[in-house]
Amino acid sequence: MLQNIEPVELDINITKVFQKLKKAEVDGFTTIVDRGGARSSKSHSLCQLFIERLVGPYPRKILICRKTLPSLRVSTLDLFETILDRDYGLTNRITVNRGVMNWKYGDSLLHFGGLDDPEKIKSSEWNDIWMEEATDFTYADYVALKLRQSAPTAGGPPNQIHLSFNPIDEYHWIKTRLIDKGERGLIELVSTFKDNPYLPPSYLQLIKQLAVQDKNYWRIYGLGEWGKLENLIYDNFDIVSEPNPDANIFYGLDFGFNAPTAVCRMHLDNYDLWVEPLIYESGLTNNQLIEKLRAVIPTEDRSRYPIYADSQEPNRIEEIRLSGFWIEKAIKSVKDGIDFCKRLNIHIVETDVSDYYKKEIQGYSWRTDKNDKVLEEPVKFNDHFMDATRYGAYTYHEEMIGAPMIRSL
Repeated sequence: MLQNIEPVELDINITKVFQKLKKAEVDGFTTIVDRGGARSSKSHSLCQLFIERLVGPYPRKILICRKTLPSLRVSTLDLFETILDRDYGLTNRITVNRGVMNWKYGDSLLHFGGLDDPEKIKSSEWNDIWMEEATDFTYADYVALKLRQSAPTAGGPPNQIHLSFNPIDEYHWIKTRLIDKGERGLIELVSTFKDNPYLPPSYLQLIKQLAVQDKNYWRIYGLGEWGKLENLIYDNFDIVSEPNPDANIFYGLDFGFNAPTAVCRMHLDNYDLWVEPLIYESGLTNNQLIEKLRAVIPTEDRSRYPIYADSQEPNRIEEIRLSGFWIEKAIKSVKDGIDFCKRLNIHIVETDVSDYYKKEIQGYSWRTDKNDKVLEEPVKFNDHFMDATRYGAYTYHEEMIGAPMIRSL
C-alpha cells in the first residue's frame, strides 16, 4: 500500500555511514548496531534515514527513543528538526503535534519518546525503532522494545531496530548478549570521524590529539573500537531529583563554540555539592549565550550569585558582565580543583541536559603515558561540564567561603 500523499524526491549530502545504513536496509538486516567514535555522523545519518522513511512511498511507524525524554528533547530532537528544515526543507509539509511528540506525513508517523514514559511506547506497534545512546538502556528495555516492533509493512524495507552509541564498555550487554552470541539478523556497522567529511578542522585536531593523550580514549572515541574506560577520576557522585534549597549558590561556565558551552548552577553545603546542569550547546556566540543565561538565571539572581568562568576568555567575561551578570574569572588550577571536587559528595540534579553531565563524569579519567603510567592530569575530551564544575566549586571555596552572599555590580 502506497502512502496517500505525493512522495518526496530527496537530494542531500550524505556520508559513508548513511551509505552503510542503506546497504543494511537492502540486505534485509533487522537489528543494526551502529557503533561509532565521536562525531562519526552516526546520529546525523540515522536522522536522515528516518526522515527518508517518514516521507517515503510506503507508510511507516517510527519510534526514536532515549532512556529519558528530557535528554531526547535537547539532543536528537533538535538535530532531527535542524536536518528536516535545513537539509530537506520539509518542515512545512510535516504535521507536528509537540504535545504528544508526533511528526506525521501522510499515513506515516514518527514519534519521539523516552522510557521514563514506557506505557506510551510499549503499548504501540512500530516498524522502525532507534535507541539513541543505547548503552544507557538495559537488556530488558531492548527486549521490551523489540517485542513492539510488530507493525505490518506495506512494502519497502523490513522492520528494523537501530542501536547507536560510543563503545565505552566491552562488557556491555550489547556486545556480550547480542553481538558475541550472534543475534539473528544483526549487523554491526562501525564508523569513525574519518567517515564524516564535514567536521571542522578544530574538532578533527581535538580527536586526533586523543592518540597521544590516552590510548583507550583514542580506541573508543577515535577508532570506534570496544574498550573500557579506566583510571576514572570521580566515583563520589549520585543522582537526585532536586538540590538543597538552603545551600550556597553559584555557577560554573566553560566556554565553547565548536565544542559545547557548559553552564551549571551549584549549591554547596560543607562537603555536599548539588549540581544542576543548565546549558550544554555547541555553536553559541556570546550574544546567544547571554540570552540563554537570561533564560536560566532569574533576574534577581544575576547580581546575587557569581558565575565562575574560564579565565582564558576575558573579553567574553567582560561582555557578560556588562549584560548584568556577576561573573568572575575562575581559578584554573586543574589538579587542585580536582582534588577539592574529589573530597565532595557530588549530587547530580536531574535536568533536561543532565544526561550529558552523567556521560562526562562517568568517563572522566586520568591520562596515561605510552608506558601506561597514570598521569596527574585528565584526558582533555568530553570534559566541558567537568571544567565548569571545577571552576565554580573550587573558586567559590577558595574565594568566597565566609564572604557575604550578596554583591552589587
